[in-house]
Amino acid sequence: MQNAHYLITLCQRLHQMGKKPSVALIRQYADRSLAIPEIVKALQSWKVSPALSIEEEQTTAPSTTESSLEARVSTLETLVAQLSAQLEALHKP
Repeated sequence: MQNAHYLITLCQRLHQMGKKPSVALIRQYADRSLAIPEIVKALQSWKVSPALSIEEEQTTAPSTTESSLEARVSTLETLVAQLSAQLEALHKP
């Protein structure tokens, strides 16, 4: 079952949106074709501990987001410095 992690994540997202995950909702929101037995099995395992899965995802997400944002800011600062230098070069006679 290659789609297990994807399906559990999809169940978590639906739950966070205030929707009760079901086979029909999962099929509606899925971005790929999924077999119904796969969906049912993933849905059953998500129902066993939905809160635990959501908490684990929330604790790991901020650190990933922070490091990603820091890297983007650093890249943008470098780009701004390069563009400023080019502008100064254009304004010099």
